Amino acid sequence: KKTRRRSRVAATPNRATMAVRVRAFAASQNEDASSRAHQARALEASVGDFEATASLSVWCGTYNVNAKKEKAVALSYWLAQGWGAGDDDDATVAPQTERPAGYGRSKAPDLWVVSLQETIDLSAKNVLKDAVQDTLSRTACDEWVDAFQRAFEYVSAARPGCFPPGSLPTLVAREHMCGIALLVFSTA
Repeated sequence: KKTRRRSRVAATPNRATMAVRVRAFAASQNEDASSRAHQARALEASVGDFEATASLSVWCGTYNVNAKKEKAVALSYWLAQGWGAGDDDDATVAPQTERPAGYGRSKAPDLWVVSLQETIDLSAKNVLKDAVQDTLSRTACDEWVDAFQRAFEYVSAARPGCFPPGSLPTLVAREHMCGIALLVFSTA
């Protein structure tokens, strides 16, 4: 005995039904777009409630450490360059008229951005180990953060009042990857 299988063919909508569906979809998209546009206008109108403009000074430095550790006191000399008292005595800087605004001020920068290269020995063994375990660069980065925090104490002692009272720069962001590190400190 043979059994027949019945196949069901989905009914294809006719052109009128498709046109209705397309118009309904387009209308819903237009409503969404107008709603989004209204929300965007409302947000723009209230941007002053959420936004404030402030001037920040930023100190940036990059240092190839060649897998060596640096003493905090030596780092403090590096961190003290380019701002504060004593800059006018430097014969290598441009005359006062060509200096950027704020040059030579005694207040320390608001943000300190430090890039470090070769924080670990970049032998093939160390690179592979760090890529797998992420311990060498992390440990080196931790040690450099500690060294910079001690260096800021030296800067504060050498230039009293350069930081806000009772506030040394604190680490606000850090990234590290196989021998390189980016550290951001803030006094704000």
